[in-house]
Amino acid sequence: MQEKEKLILNAAIKLFSIKGFEATSISDICKECGIAKGSFYSYFKSKNDLLLETIEQYFSTIQNRVESVTDLNLQSREQFIMELAYFFEGVFEHKEFFVTLAFEQAIPINDSLKETLYKKQSQTREFYREGLLSVYGDHVTDYLWDLAIMLEGIFQAYIRIFLIDEESLNIHMLAEFILNRMDDIVNGLVSSKDAPILTEKEMIHIADLAGFSLESNNSKIHELLHLLKEEIEKLPNNNNYLISLEVVGEELERDVPREAVIQGMLNNLEGISELEKFVTELKHLLKGIFFQQK
Repeated sequence: MQEKEKLILNAAIKLFSIKGFEATSISDICKECGIAKGSFYSYFKSKNDLLLETIEQYFSTIQNRVESVTDLNLQSREQFIMELAYFFEGVFEHKEFFVTLAFEQAIPINDSLKETLYKKQSQTREFYREGLLSVYGDHVTDYLWDLAIMLEGIFQAYIRIFLIDEESLNIHMLAEFILNRMDDIVNGLVSSKDAPILTEKEMIHIADLAGFSLESNNSKIHELLHLLKEEIEKLPNNNNYLISLEVVGEELERDVPREAVIQGMLNNLEGISELEKFVTELKHLLKGIFFQQK
């Protein structure tokens, strides 16, 4: 990203936070940056395009902060507590922008903005799911969606309180306190043997009803396959890995991809640190295809 583009984005986040999206004009943003209007249009087609990019920038900053926790080599529970704390530190550092996104009715909810916000919400829920799985293990797999939604709801309620009274907030203590409450919920669910309310199939159905089909998933799957190939090509003695990936790609071109074949090929790629995050995400996205077949 070029320096002037960063300048415009930072000015937009500041002004959207202070004045609101609708009340902030392109002239206001240019004045804040000290640039001419023509320079603005060299980087962004419209204020709506700028809003989409500010959202991407906002979440990217928080994501980078959360991902830095892996460098600390913590145990899974402490790592997830720290990740939650970092995530909400990011929210509170840009709380005015968060409030603008959450509550300003004047923001034009067009298809692009809907898709972007839905994607960010989905990424946040996936972050919760992965963290919960790392802490509680495979025996909560059936409840992961329910647990993620419960965790999301609890944190959102606390966020609303502490947006009013931020001075009394200890973010790390809050993250630890809430994960302790998740212990209680997990123990209750597992011992009750209640059927989950939100299954993978149900969440896919909800996404379809909301107007978000699996087309975006398919696009992401192809992107991951491409990234995997690039990473595999950097590895020594990579021929068998490339063959496994090629078989996955060929299966996905079939009218009815065979789950067992794809899972078998992806299993060949497990245990390789450079590929781990791509394989994990790919397996998750492929669940949608397999569920639609059933």
